[in-house]
Amino acid sequence: MNTQQRAILSKARRLLAMDSRWITVKPNGAENKGSPVKIDESGRIEAGMGGKFNGEKINEVRKSFVGAKTPSKEYLAAAAKPKSEKKPPAKVKLKETHIQIKEPIKAEKSIFGGYWVDGMPENSSIDRNDVTVKNGHIVGVRKGLEQAMSRELGRTIETVGEAQPLSEKTLARQKAEADTKAEQKARSEREAAIMVALLRGNMPPELAERIGGQTKTSAAASKSATTTSESTKEKADTGNSKAVTTEPKIPDWYAEIRSKHSQPYWNGKFYDGKKKDTHRIYVSGKEYTISSEQKAELEQHRKDWASFKASQQAGGTYLNVPYEQRELAKQHGAKWNPDKKKWYLPPGVELADEIKHFRQDSSPLAQQKATAKQAVGGAVEQSSNSGIKIISQTKLPVTNTFEFKTANGDLIYAKKSTLQGLFGGNKQSLFRYIWACRLFEGKKQEVLDAFGGEIPGEITTVQQNISQANEKFGVKITEADIAALAKSDSVYEKNTGGVAESIAFNIALKNSNI
Repeated sequence: MNTQQRAILSKARRLLAMDSRWITVKPNGAENKGSPVKIDESGRIEAGMGGKFNGEKINEVRKSFVGAKTPSKEYLAAAAKPKSEKKPPAKVKLKETHIQIKEPIKAEKSIFGGYWVDGMPENSSIDRNDVTVKNGHIVGVRKGLEQAMSRELGRTIETVGEAQPLSEKTLARQKAEADTKAEQKARSEREAAIMVALLRGNMPPELAERIGGQTKTSAAASKSATTTSESTKEKADTGNSKAVTTEPKIPDWYAEIRSKHSQPYWNGKFYDGKKKDTHRIYVSGKEYTISSEQKAELEQHRKDWASFKASQQAGGTYLNVPYEQRELAKQHGAKWNPDKKKWYLPPGVELADEIKHFRQDSSPLAQQKATAKQAVGGAVEQSSNSGIKIISQTKLPVTNTFEFKTANGDLIYAKKSTLQGLFGGNKQSLFRYIWACRLFEGKKQEVLDAFGGEIPGEITTVQQNISQANEKFGVKITEADIAALAKSDSVYEKNTGGVAESIAFNIALKNSNI
């Protein structure tokens, strides 16, 4: 191979090794000036000609070219790549116990207070507590409601991730609520057991002492038990025997907490704080941390307030206020006593002319007459008329309220309750009614023995209330009737009239068989 041949071969090898090269094209004819263009090994334009034809085949840019052009390199590269999975939806902040859905659903606010989705009936809505809505779209649903929501909307709802956990604040509030319910349940069970024992005639000595009575023992034993009870009470009251007659001032720091809520409510419980010598309280569901000194201050305030309320109720002027006119009584300073279920004017509040007709005859002379009547006759007689017959019962839109119509056209309003509810959870009041019933049943000596030879004035007052209720409803309240109400699932509490009328009403309702 001579020198010229080797030079030609070397040039050919250099050309073949080049990935890209510059060439000159003359689109307007060989006689005109050409344009430099850089092309790659496949003939695609990489540079030149102002960049207008970058990526296209050099032989497809002429004006005379006819047909489909070769796809761009970028298109071919994208087509060759495997299809990537769809990106998961962005994580959003959800309500507690809610789980995120894969595809957000457009939702509108419903006139019924929830949300409405296209395809749902016009008169239906989704509870706002069951969904998390962001920017007009449902992005989360309460865990466990996915299938129900799918049926409601007529589409499959897929979820991603885990449900949003409960916050520490919610867990603490739930624990506080559970403790309150457990305490209420235990109290109800204790009261039911006490009532059953009492109805069977078995009255434990400690219960007799609580309500001011004594068990059937000898005179000496009765006296000893009384002395022991008084001694124990004196020890318990040491340092706080004086009643609080002026309204105690709320601690400034606690008053500030209450001012942050429109209707402040505290369940009366303290919980351990996160730091030493700190405690937590919940006011209207919001957590507050207080010191041990503040706890002691709040406990003392509660004791002072309880003593103040007791002195107000003991020295108050009690009124017989119909339910419909309770607002009038409140306007003139009347307060509600939940134990007696009566309105009263605290000491120092003048009885206005507008409510003088509500005053009950509670003068000492009236009490003496009632006591004398019982001493002579042995017990207040239970009188009855022909009775009230209830002909219909209607559930009202007001929560838990029913309207009862009598045969003579009168209307009675009452709400669902329990025997404990009628007495406001006050077992002493329940005991007084049972002892009063025993007096009506001719067991006066048994009652005298139980109370040391003298019938308390509270039981005499209960007798009068029972007699009035019996006269009004034409029934006779007995100990057996009270026991039956304890086992009944349908106990109603009248909106007016007090405990005796509610018991008589339940008996009349049972006799009406509606």
